[in-house]
Formats: sequence, C-alpha cells, structure tokens
Amino acid sequence: MYIYFLEDKVIEITKTDNFAYIGKSKSIRQKTFERFMHEVYEDNSGNDNAKQHTLTHFYEKGIKMRLEVFFVEDCGKVEKELLHAHKITFGYLPIANGKNG
Repeated sequence: MYIYFLEDKVIEITKTDNFAYIGKSKSIRQKTFERFMHEVYEDNSGNDNAKQHTLTHFYEKGIKMRLEVFFVEDCGKVEKELLHAHKITFGYLPIANGKNG
C-alpha cells in the first residue's frame, strides 16, 4: 500500500489537500524500484496503459513528491477505504487517482 504526497504544492481547490495518489502494490516480492516504476517513467512505445500520467507530469515538472509505503494485510480493502475517506473529506479523489490518472 502506498501514498504519494505533493511536498511543495497543494491542490488549489482546498489549499489543504496534498494527497497525489493512493494505490496498492501488485507484489511485495519485487524490489521497491520495480514495484513503483510503473508510476513514473518515460515510454515512447505507444503502450501507456501502465503509465500514471499525472504523477509523470509532476515528476517531469520537478514537483517534489513524497512516497510513503505501508504494509497491510488486505491492500485492496485498505485502498478502497482510504479513497472513500478522501472523497468524503475533500469531495473528490486524489488528483492522480481516477480514470485518467
């Protein structure tokens, strides 16, 4: 389970939300870099299904982000609960979550 936070910026709508992305890792057996490299990378092959466009934009623009990793039993359940809590608190999902990411 992991969360990307914006370090220097906040979402302009609320001035308080610095959550950028809430997600779950597919496998703990992979090395840390391999688990998260699908989030931010440059790929010109045309197959961008795994690319997380918003986080990539932040990375390419030099926006500081912080990654926090949590070890939990049921990542799917916790991810769903965190996304729901964020939506209840702020009225929307984190900026990089959602269909277009």
